Amino acid sequence: HLGAFVNNKIIAHLSCYKPRPYHPYESHIIEFGIRIRKDYCSSGLGSKMLLILESLSQILSFKRLQATVRITNTQGINFYLKNGYTIEGLKKQAVYINGLYQDEYFISKILNP
Repeated sequence: HLGAFVNNKIIAHLSCYKPRPYHPYESHIIEFGIRIRKDYCSSGLGSKMLLILESLSQILSFKRLQATVRITNTQGINFYLKNGYTIEGLKKQAVYINGLYQDEYFISKILNP
């Protein structure tokens, strides 16, 4: 977990994990999620958090970072694309929020050796 704080209040959080830690064919994958308070979006904080994640992942020999982002989150989609992530596919009715099913994109980035 990685957090960013202002005046002892969390403004951003990044978590990551191995989606199937005991599967030998997927030992190179890290899945992550990032959340940033709306008033801190577009501040560069998210990009800095991703750089930390990517640097640590390379040190630990991970090759693939992956996440999902709701298709209605255009700011988040643009953020990931700007940071070198690729949309790989669509996850239909992936989440249920406020009485509605919403779709998500699968996104990923392959790290260079």
